Amino acid sequence: MKKIFLAIALLFVVISLTACGPTTTTTNGGDVETTTKTEDGDTTTVTTTTTTEDETITTTVTGTEGVDSWCPEGGDWTVTVEGTETTGEATWKIDKLISGGQFDGLCHVVYTATSPQGDILIDYYFNEDGTEGFFEMDMNGQKITQEWHG
Repeated sequence: MKKIFLAIALLFVVISLTACGPTTTTTNGGDVETTTKTEDGDTTTVTTTTTTEDETITTTVTGTEGVDSWCPEGGDWTVTVEGTETTGEATWKIDKLISGGQFDGLCHVVYTATSPQGDILIDYYFNEDGTEGFFEMDMNGQKITQEWHG
């Protein structure tokens, strides 16, 4: 369950990068969420603090922006989640635009996540608008490849 929560939190924060201004605060029932966005050159940091009845969770995303290419080699995003019950870290590292083979013309991004439940490593390959691609992961020594179409 915590892995699902972490994945949802990570997705929310990435979406927040483009949606929020310098600081926004929202409430949902008793939950309070504050998001702050700062920029320093090509680096953007978004920090979201969510306070619920059970715990306070701080999610921080730091990454590169403002690059000309849709698949900038070496670009990256790092997400950390810290809370009483929920902790974890994830990184998206842009490897390169693939030339040739099964993934020709797709951007290769390596996703790594660390949490108390274990580590996750997923290779993503996707087109410029993100509507088509593949992901590969190793589960218990078996490589699993999944394709998606938008």
